[in-house]
Amino acid sequence: MLFHPIYTVVNAAVVGRFEDSLYLSALGLGSLTVGIMLISICACFCLVIGSFVAPAYGDDRLDLAKIYLYRQFILNACIFLIALIPTLWIYDFYIAIGQTEERAVLAAQYVHYVSPGVLFHV
Repeated sequence: MLFHPIYTVVNAAVVGRFEDSLYLSALGLGSLTVGIMLISICACFCLVIGSFVAPAYGDDRLDLAKIYLYRQFILNACIFLIALIPTLWIYDFYIAIGQTEERAVLAAQYVHYVSPGVLFHV
């Protein structure tokens, strides 16, 4: 969970030094999209499913805790794939909300490049 904030700060620091503000605005738009559409949904689901593990471990039912953890891995991957589907049309969404074509292209590229890494974040 430490990797995401670090690379976000580094991205903003590097892109913020560019002369054209288009890149920084596209980074902000793409980062916001990834945060809302993927990280928040997947992280909340992961935390809820993980709450089953603690009682099983506390009751010294390690076999049940292990089953819950394996089930969590599978369900997290399924939820991630479902949450990933709207990102296929993210460029069209950006255009629909009035973003310029250049900003929409750059933000959509950011979303498509960063999205696979979100699975390992949650």
